[in-house]
Amino acid sequence: MAELSEGYSLGNRFRLVARLGRGGMAEVWRAEDLETGDAVALKILHGELAREQGYIDLLAAEFETTRDLVHPNIVRVYSLHHEDGYHFLAMEFVAGPSLKSLRGGNWRQIVQMVLPLTDALEYAHRSGVIHRDIKPGNVLTDANGAPRLTDFGVASVLNAAAEQQVRTGGSLPVMSPQQLARQQPAVSDDVYAFGSMLYDILSGAPLFAPNISEAKVREVSPPPLATLKADSDIPAELDRLVSAMLDKNPERRPPGMGAVRAALENLLAENPADAEALDAEGDDDAIRPVTRRAAARDAGPQSFKSRPLAAGAARSGPGRRLYAVLALMGAILLAVVFVLPGVVESQRQKKPEIAVPQPAEQVVTAQPDTAETSPTAEEQGNRDLADEALADVLQLTDRLQSLGIDAWGGADWQAARAVVGEGDDAYKARLYGVATEAYRRGFLLMQPLEGRATEVLGGALADGQAALEDGNQLLALDRFDLALRIDADNPQAAKGRLRAMQLDKVLALVDEATRFETAKDWPKALQSYAAAIDVDPEWSAALEGRDRVNALIAGNVYQASMSQGYSALNQKNYAAAGSAFNAALRARPGDAAAQAALKQLEAERRLAEILRLSREADDFKARENWTAAIGSYERILKLDSTVISAAAGLEQSRKRLELDNRLQDAIANPDRLADEDVWQAASQLLAYARTVEPAGDTLGAQTAELNRLLQRAKTPVAVRFRSDNQTDVVIYKVGKLGRFQEKSIDLKPGTYTAVGVRSGYRDVRRNFRVAPEAETPSIVIACEDPI
Repeated sequence: MAELSEGYSLGNRFRLVARLGRGGMAEVWRAEDLETGDAVALKILHGELAREQGYIDLLAAEFETTRDLVHPNIVRVYSLHHEDGYHFLAMEFVAGPSLKSLRGGNWRQIVQMVLPLTDALEYAHRSGVIHRDIKPGNVLTDANGAPRLTDFGVASVLNAAAEQQVRTGGSLPVMSPQQLARQQPAVSDDVYAFGSMLYDILSGAPLFAPNISEAKVREVSPPPLATLKADSDIPAELDRLVSAMLDKNPERRPPGMGAVRAALENLLAENPADAEALDAEGDDDAIRPVTRRAAARDAGPQSFKSRPLAAGAARSGPGRRLYAVLALMGAILLAVVFVLPGVVESQRQKKPEIAVPQPAEQVVTAQPDTAETSPTAEEQGNRDLADEALADVLQLTDRLQSLGIDAWGGADWQAARAVVGEGDDAYKARLYGVATEAYRRGFLLMQPLEGRATEVLGGALADGQAALEDGNQLLALDRFDLALRIDADNPQAAKGRLRAMQLDKVLALVDEATRFETAKDWPKALQSYAAAIDVDPEWSAALEGRDRVNALIAGNVYQASMSQGYSALNQKNYAAAGSAFNAALRARPGDAAAQAALKQLEAERRLAEILRLSREADDFKARENWTAAIGSYERILKLDSTVISAAAGLEQSRKRLELDNRLQDAIANPDRLADEDVWQAASQLLAYARTVEPAGDTLGAQTAELNRLLQRAKTPVAVRFRSDNQTDVVIYKVGKLGRFQEKSIDLKPGTYTAVGVRSGYRDVRRNFRVAPEAETPSIVIACEDPI
């Protein structure tokens, strides 16, 4: 495995530019995507960890967790790669510094910077993802100064069965006691981590630094921020909010990132840059109403297709009571965060000790006595009616905000909210009857908006699709974003937004392809159209352009190939003709003309081969090589069994081969001609051979030799015999010679056997051959071995 360095290429796509950072599990590099030319960030597993499957699986889990998170304040993760022995993620490159650069800075700047992160985390929570490692180093700033959350390496996923997958890891200063104890991940863990990050940036150092320990995380409450800086201008409300987020008990923390955002927004609103006091009235003991700008965020995701029951149907059910209780709890939470610490401020000055936020129930019972008298039964009844009407409004508001009402409600929504605001003012003034009437009017104004969501969704999808087709990227993104606000799980909107995000690249590639096409640079045009299709497989202009250029290329290839094929065919270059006609057929699959050309080529190729084999067979016949001639004729008939001349030539060659073999056998065994039957057969064979035409040199030589052998076989040769005049001599197939001392007999050439017999002696046998046209040595036959 090569060592990573600047200029090193991972696979064929990424070239490393500069290392951005290094952690315990991976290092992050800025790289160039050689396919797109864009700058990307690569998170690469350390070499020693790349051989351990557990870390590879952890990196893959991070990719699976984050690839579908698309939010303006979350760093995008593009793809997972396994190249050259390395395992890495390709991510969006964010050039700015992390939030560490804000440590110890102005509290207002810090709050304004982190505020968008509450939306990002709330979005992640709605998507079922808990980050679990929120710290300044994991928040980068982009070119516009916006915060971007990254590094979901130890995030946990809430699956459909509501069972959470727990992964170890994370940074100790931002780990809640529950995360440290490896309890099931919860939104409260991220609330704690967010509070720890705020504490870090506001104070200038991580929680419990520099001597942090697990025991401190579990048992010790951090000192208030104001005590860490003598000249601190951090508002007490912010100090108390951070303290509540860092509460050891998750039930006493803000219930979600929506509540944190609401508190931060109110904090900014109530502490303008030029304000010296908490508010103009200076009333620290009053419970300030919560701004409802993010009221629906904390309720969790709502499905557009699965609406809650209508407000009228739920008016007397548990939903109304639940929302009334939530409204009360929201007020109590604000009291915990913003009021109670102010009440006990004097006690803190008298007795300096770390204040630990208490549960909401304890806060309520700890409220100081007031001068108010107990409400009458009539007042209590009016207040109950107002509470019921407010619960209905809040329930309907939550449903509408889950449908993104703020993005499309317009003047009707603002009018309804204004009426509800009148009810809030009346409720604070204890004019419960007026509040009830205002809440009910506001509810009636809101009700029609819920039914309009489906129509708005359909219009947004249609407008987004039209804008996409018109190449209007900004409008398409705006419309699809609106659709996703209404229905976060809408597949058409999600797909349309992804296509709109890539629209500028697609349009640029199509324009480039069009220029190449106009210049008739077909290969480059096709390459650009293909690149556009890779970015957006459904972009019709790219699909049509690709097919058009392919057709042009195919037509040019077809015409050129057919011309080349016929030219090669005329020149009898059958191999080149076949390649050309097949290329034409590939350019136009199924083309009848190309198929006919291939058939013509095959016929001409077959005829040429038949003619070649015929010439070859004639040559073999002329040389009287009948075996080779038979082979040539058989190959001709295999190509075309109807060639009559080949069939006749095959028959003739087979007969001549048979004659040749018989003549060779007769000539090779001349002694057999001494047998009369053999001699007669050979004479007949000679007579037949003399009738065969054309004779040829070989056949002529064979007939002449056989004739000579036949004549020689009939010419006797004188053979001399010697004996002892006591032995009776007999020659088989010749006759008795009797007793003699010496005798000469004329014998035809051939092989003979002579036998000698004498009484009292053993018989003798002599085999001898009479060679034609040669003197035979004397044959001695005498019985000399007594019995």
